[in-house]
Amino acid sequence: MQFDYVIVGAGSAGCVLASRLSENNQNQVLLIEAGDDISSDLALSIPLGVGKLLNNKQNLWADITKPSSGTLQRKIDWISGKCIGGSSAINGMIFVRGHPIRYDDWVSLGCNGWSYKDCLPYFKKLEDCQFSSSNLRHRGGPIGAALAEKDEISELFIKACIENGYPRVIDYNADIPDGVGYLQLSSKNGKRVSAAKGYLDNISHRKNLTILKNAQVNKILFSGNQAIGVSYIKNNQIYKALADKEVILCAGAIRSPKLLELSGVGNPKILNNYSIPMIFENEFVGENLQDHFMTRICYETSSKDTVNYMMGNKFSLGIQLLNYLVFKKGIFSTTTLKSTAYLRSNEFEAIPNLRIQVSLMSAEGRIPESGKSGLDLAGIRASLDPGSAFHIGVYGMYPDSIGYSHINSLDINSPSNVQPNYLDTARDQKTVIEGLQLIRKLAESPALKNIITKEIRPTKQVSSNDDLLNFAKETGHTCWHPIGTCKMGLEKNSVVDINCKVFGTTKLRVVDGSVLPMHISSNTNIPILMLAEKISDSIAQANQQ
Repeated sequence: MQFDYVIVGAGSAGCVLASRLSENNQNQVLLIEAGDDISSDLALSIPLGVGKLLNNKQNLWADITKPSSGTLQRKIDWISGKCIGGSSAINGMIFVRGHPIRYDDWVSLGCNGWSYKDCLPYFKKLEDCQFSSSNLRHRGGPIGAALAEKDEISELFIKACIENGYPRVIDYNADIPDGVGYLQLSSKNGKRVSAAKGYLDNISHRKNLTILKNAQVNKILFSGNQAIGVSYIKNNQIYKALADKEVILCAGAIRSPKLLELSGVGNPKILNNYSIPMIFENEFVGENLQDHFMTRICYETSSKDTVNYMMGNKFSLGIQLLNYLVFKKGIFSTTTLKSTAYLRSNEFEAIPNLRIQVSLMSAEGRIPESGKSGLDLAGIRASLDPGSAFHIGVYGMYPDSIGYSHINSLDINSPSNVQPNYLDTARDQKTVIEGLQLIRKLAESPALKNIITKEIRPTKQVSSNDDLLNFAKETGHTCWHPIGTCKMGLEKNSVVDINCKVFGTTKLRVVDGSVLPMHISSNTNIPILMLAEKISDSIAQANQQ
């Protein structure tokens, strides 16, 4: 098969690139996805159905981190979307750009053109924000941006933050994200808006766009150092797809560096172990891995505005379900996340370095079981904490801890060696301790104290700094925000340049979260969409010259 552009991965970035590059009917575009189209699954559009999606292994990449001291030698499950839409089809739907200063810090790493001022037009281009008239927001873009609906617990959480001197923020994507407010969600009319929904649904009929599902790319094909296509596996057969203009990897922070390494771009010490012919030596491929590491404090509450209460009360469940079916409102219109606060862990932080979020659900695990099959209410309820309960989670937005992800086999489906090195630095440890102390301070404030009947975990007996750090190590979990493994920057210390072109090669780019040199936001989906919009525009402009 011969195309102009071959895009590997139909996640957030891949959907954007496929849509934008195929706007030019002179371009023949191939989008290859290892997973299937799950748009027929009702849980895809109902936000609260995220639990079912996260328990469906067929639609997930399931990686496992190596044990480390920061997790008390626990292995952490890393999941990401293996479907059309990628992780945007299974995520928490949080719509956030990030702090403007972090984009300016991105420039300071040698990435000219990525300041907040440079990125703002593309943030606006991608969104359909109906609740704001600010000139920093936009209506009519592919991805809906909706304010989470009010609820009792979130209202009291916001009030508790204000009682402690933190400002109320109405729109953290227009104002500076410094304070507390309701979350913005990638949704419209109470339904999830994934990258597939926003960018592909209305253009899949284009004759110059081919979407190939259930096809696993296993290698980039080169002629010298020029990428000329990819090899992929479908129905146990190996095929080739050739690219006249470019191959663009949008496979994510684990699989993009894996494909580079398997194809001969990477650290020779690693590639030589597998006798992989070298295309270009770059010791930074797979390095610089960063992720957010969340710890939760769970509370029993007298409030009935929780998933735990709803799942144990058939009348409440019926009311909430009816409210959603008729008005697209209520608990079913959210992934349980409603409100958030961007706060400083201590007075010496120049910008907020903590994200604190409230979830109207509480369980020992981050992802409660979805039941045996179908709508197994008893199975779902059994995985939740008893009674009515919620949790408040916290993580440091800008971790210092750096890890890596590398191949350990010539088999594309063999798990990578993934080591994020959570809580590897004293600063990250201090941040999580201060974050947990801040949660408790908020919980003790008059507004929240009145509805909290007890702390479920870790319990108030866990109070010293050492105990809190140990609790974080024992129970903390990924936020599924891996970045950095194909870092953008200068050739002397990076994998791609400011246009996402892979150093040492031609006609090859990486466009996904792996190119972000550092965490620039509390959540990654919207920055990745912006990144792909900006690169798509860059490619289009270059073709016009």
